[in-house]
Amino acid sequence: ISAPISWIVIILIVFAFLNRKYTDYRVTTKRVSCKKGIISNSLQEVSLKDIRSIHLKQGVIDSLLNIGTVAIGSAGHAGLEIKFKGVPDPQTVKEMISKLKD
Repeated sequence: ISAPISWIVIILIVFAFLNRKYTDYRVTTKRVSCKKGIISNSLQEVSLKDIRSIHLKQGVIDSLLNIGTVAIGSAGHAGLEIKFKGVPDPQTVKEMISKLKD
């Protein structure tokens, strides 16, 4: 691997690590939230009573590693509003949100 490509790979790995470290997913008895940010922050929240859909996505490698994406759609937003990416045991997370919602 040439030197410029090595630096690009290192930068991508560092970026992925920092992105994961500074992403906080929360599920409470009232809401689901996703907070992201290193320098600036963004916060997405959905009240449990407003959740209309919960989707689980796992590719082949994700299934083998038992990780996946749990996506949540709400009444006030078209499409999927919050995505929990790279979540361990995503089926359990989806079921937990469903039980709290009902």
